[in-house]
Amino acid sequence: MKTIINVIRSVITFVLIVVLIGVVIQRVTNYRLAIGDMYIFQVATGSMEPEYPVGDVIVVKKADPSTVNVGDDVTYKTGKTSKGDVFITHRVVEKREENGKYYFTTQGLVNLVADPEFSEDALVGKVTYHTVVLSFIGRLMNNMIFYYCAFVFIALSFSYDIITNYLIKRDDKDEEEQEEE
Repeated sequence: MKTIINVIRSVITFVLIVVLIGVVIQRVTNYRLAIGDMYIFQVATGSMEPEYPVGDVIVVKKADPSTVNVGDDVTYKTGKTSKGDVFITHRVVEKREENGKYYFTTQGLVNLVADPEFSEDALVGKVTYHTVVLSFIGRLMNNMIFYYCAFVFIALSFSYDIITNYLIKRDDKDEEEQEEE
């Protein structure tokens, strides 16, 4: 039973580390680096409420523009600011093709006016996943004190797991082998 608990704890710690590394990588690269064709974004405005409340985390998968249809929620790049690229996630209300290139018009669920049309070059991808757990973690990660405390806690927990499950057991095995001789 103790072994099962240790394995579960190690798996949870590993998953949390992977998520944390993914969030850090995406923030540092200003979402220019996809992780397995996926991007993780945090909703910054209320334009897509109630579907995606402010602070929720959405997972956006790269998509071929031909597979994007009216009614899909997409993320696209609108330009740059001093802090980096600006991304918007809205619902596609119109799609057209001209000379083999796709153009999209989107609109936030609570917005009265549609966004300016953009070409497939600005498309990041489709929203594929919206999660409560990642949203909760994302809200906590916005608190810088929690962000650093979580990073330290996960690092210490992972280090403790490695030391207790691998290094100490290895020392015990070495001692057993010496006793047998």
